[in-house]
Amino acid sequence: MAVGEGSIRFPTAEQFDDRASSIRVAPGYCAVLYEHANENGGYGLSVDLLEDCPKLSVYGFDKMVSYVRVFRAERDNFVWARGRMSSGTYVAGHWERKRAPGAPPPSGGTVAVVGPSIPPPTTPEVHAEGPVVRDHRGGAAPGGGVSVTEDRSSKIKHVFVLMLENRSFDHMLGFSGITGTDAETGVPTAIDGHKGTESNSYNGIT
Repeated sequence: MAVGEGSIRFPTAEQFDDRASSIRVAPGYCAVLYEHANENGGYGLSVDLLEDCPKLSVYGFDKMVSYVRVFRAERDNFVWARGRMSSGTYVAGHWERKRAPGAPPPSGGTVAVVGPSIPPPTTPEVHAEGPVVRDHRGGAAPGGGVSVTEDRSSKIKHVFVLMLENRSFDHMLGFSGITGTDAETGVPTAIDGHKGTESNSYNGIT
């Protein structure tokens, strides 16, 4: 079974569900394997592989794969840092900004780690590399496999950009303390807002 960039579901045993015992990953790519799948994507246990794995049994994944997601491990100025264990806690794979020459490599693990079970998705998957679902030819996979199509649907219908003077963000939201999740690392973050001690000076006068 050959799978190109994108995602593919193996719905039945005849269509390769729970049959894979090994995998070859082309250099520069990542393949995320999932234990289960529904019409919205993969779920259950997962493992992201950046290299060949002749025996998936070393991860307890022999004859368990129902869904595969394949993407380039580097894109634009980002590189994939795969899942790892940190102080007994699983850190999921994520995108990190490329490091400068000579800097430490991305914080992902040097060996693959099986991630904890995740619940079934209830809406179609949308990944950072783009919501594309297809096999290597955009149609039926070799050997009478699965036929899937591209899905570029989005819940975003309109985008509004309000242009004001360059100080407007600080004026309106500087003290708001807005928090959220960093889009690159996935860790909690907050705006770089006001502390109340800021000032400007002109001709030596504050």
